[in-house]
Amino acid sequence: MMHRSPTPSSRCRLGRRFGVLLATAAVAVTAISVGSGSQAAPNGVAGGASADDLAIRTELPANPHRPQVYLAYHGSEGLLGNNDHQWPFVRQHLDGVWGNPFSPAGVGTDGSLNRTIELTSKLRTRKLIVEHPIANGAGCEGFRDDWYWAEVERRSNIRYDRVAAAVYAGQNPDCWGPAGGITAGFDTYRRQGYDTVYTLFQPQNLSTQVNAGAFPTIRPGSAGDVAYRNSGGVVLECPIDACTDPTFGAPFFQAIQEAHARNVPFVWFTGFSTSYGIGRSGWLQRVQHQYNAVAAMGLWRPDDAIVLINYDGYRALPERNADGSPADTTAGILAWLLEQRPVQTLCPDRVSC
Repeated sequence: MMHRSPTPSSRCRLGRRFGVLLATAAVAVTAISVGSGSQAAPNGVAGGASADDLAIRTELPANPHRPQVYLAYHGSEGLLGNNDHQWPFVRQHLDGVWGNPFSPAGVGTDGSLNRTIELTSKLRTRKLIVEHPIANGAGCEGFRDDWYWAEVERRSNIRYDRVAAAVYAGQNPDCWGPAGGITAGFDTYRRQGYDTVYTLFQPQNLSTQVNAGAFPTIRPGSAGDVAYRNSGGVVLECPIDACTDPTFGAPFFQAIQEAHARNVPFVWFTGFSTSYGIGRSGWLQRVQHQYNAVAAMGLWRPDDAIVLINYDGYRALPERNADGSPADTTAGILAWLLEQRPVQTLCPDRVSC
């Protein structure tokens, strides 16, 4: 396959259509059953902890009671530069990075690669989930090769722990057919060193109750349906806390249940855009709202994950307010997520904890 310059996900544009629907949504939560699981330890250490790291916390205890937390490269320009002292906790404890690359706009492919190297070098983790689209509008494209991440490694001392390839087909779930289906996906990405393949959709793809113009409903028995039901994990994009809304909540919680019934991870992909109607503040509160709705139902498992992506310039730093609480920033939201311990919902008997 020919090398491609990295491009931001088409969801940067499509997410704004989702934002229009959010403006009319009422808040509600659907009751769901309980799931459980086991925690994998973080991998890779990039140098020793700084004095700032140690001042916040030297090390988190083993924590089997929260999902993993990932940061997308795309939109993370605010974390570059001489600012490590402003987010020591997240740099030390982030579980992984999400491979939606920095945009090459204005900096070119070399600039994008350099930004990726710089940000990764700030982090202890080396766990990587890459995002690859197979739907381009109504059209389809094949599985991509791993050239970008291999080039990051070639130019640096970074060596990724390749966890999964998240294959996006929200605009056209039928693109799983021309791509070769889930079996071809496993073959392709395992050859590239990834453990498994996740399917990445919008909640509309799993619903018959909303307008399916931008994100068609997955047809039963189709290649998209087969991929969804046989993938190594399920990812749904719900900006801010959209999936506590009754319109999108039903497919969101259904996807959690169905992933856990197959004993595979569920990933919540949350992003910020001003089109979602919350202005330049309040993202932390909205993430807390969605997270707590899932936690209250006992649904978070430690092999699940949350991915944070900043599409539209949300303030990145600092990590903490003056009183030490997580700030309403990208780094602050990550810190809050990393500190969660929903023991009372995941371990009601207090025996298995």
